[in-house]
Amino acid sequence: MLTVEKTRVNAWNMAGLLITIIITAFGWGVTYNMIMSNSATNARQIDGLNNTMRDVQKQLPVIGTLQLQMTQSAAAIAENKANNKATNDRVDRIVEQFGDKLDMLNDKLTKTQTAVEVLSSQINYRNKSERITHSVGQSEKKMMIGTTALQTQ
Repeated sequence: MLTVEKTRVNAWNMAGLLITIIITAFGWGVTYNMIMSNSATNARQIDGLNNTMRDVQKQLPVIGTLQLQMTQSAAAIAENKANNKATNDRVDRIVEQFGDKLDMLNDKLTKTQTAVEVLSSQINYRNKSERITHSVGQSEKKMMIGTTALQTQ
């Protein structure tokens, strides 16, 4: 048979046991409070994530149209680049033609200027020769008038 020895219970043992129970209960209370606080914080975070997820799900159908718009924009940009290149080529041709026409105009003006200078020199030569002839004629007239005057005297 089994015999159990009975120990004596004194006040110090009881006080130690009671203090241990109180400290353990306090620790469990603090732990429970922290778990509940974390649980509430986690619940708020989960609600926030759910709201964000709902917002994202609302925006998902728009992504398809945005992709289409981006594709159309890329095509429009490519077309604009091609149009710009074609426009630049046309402007280059016009500038080249304009430059050629300006060169022709410059050549014609140079030829005209040369012709005007030649005509001007011819006119000056004729004027000088007429002046010489005219002055010679005037001298002769003066001489004739002088000799006539002498003869009449």
